[in-house]
Amino acid sequence: MTPSSSRTGVILLGPTGAGKTPLGESLSAWGHGPWRFHHFDFGHWLRIVISDQESQCLFDDEERHLVADILASGRLLKDEEFFIADRLLQSFLSALPHESDRQEVIILNGLPRTLFQAERIIRLLPIQLVVNLQCTLDVVFERIHSNVGGDRTGRDDDLESLVAKKYRLYESETRPLVDYYRGLGIPVVSLAVTTTTTAEELRDQFLDRWSKLFEGTRSKTSMC
Repeated sequence: MTPSSSRTGVILLGPTGAGKTPLGESLSAWGHGPWRFHHFDFGHWLRIVISDQESQCLFDDEERHLVADILASGRLLKDEEFFIADRLLQSFLSALPHESDRQEVIILNGLPRTLFQAERIIRLLPIQLVVNLQCTLDVVFERIHSNVGGDRTGRDDDLESLVAKKYRLYESETRPLVDYYRGLGIPVVSLAVTTTTTAEELRDQFLDRWSKLFEGTRSKTSMC
């Protein structure tokens, strides 16, 4: 797959429970003037792989068992397992509706999580902005416990030990991507997340920063 001139990407960085999924869903439902946001929730699509028989068209039984092991252990994809992310993202992009009057923006949530993944993703999709959702582990625990984002219902991977493991992995493997993207000259917006921060509040902060950075640039971009 080659980068699409009609689509750009926004990376959501933040530990599990920080509000990436509620923000992505809110943006996808809202839209914004000439921009059309599409939310790719990598964790959601991984869970579909192991629960939905229709995913067999993308993965065989051995690959589905591999995905189940990744989810159960809370670990990150190994470099040689990146084909899972690549296959899911390409399937997602190919199914998007065509809107000739809007610029399409793909909100990437949960991908990339490592430098290797970041280097691969940027070959598939030009990255326009990185959003860094900042919160402590204590805030993460409280947000998940209260389900302030409304996205934890039915999740079986919210055990405290697994959440803590994911937070440590985020700190060591994913948060350093902020410096990687800054080094590429890609704007990074940091948003502070508290125990009560809602998706709507994050969306409004995002759109305020987005407008300041990119309103008026649409005419300079390649349209669908």
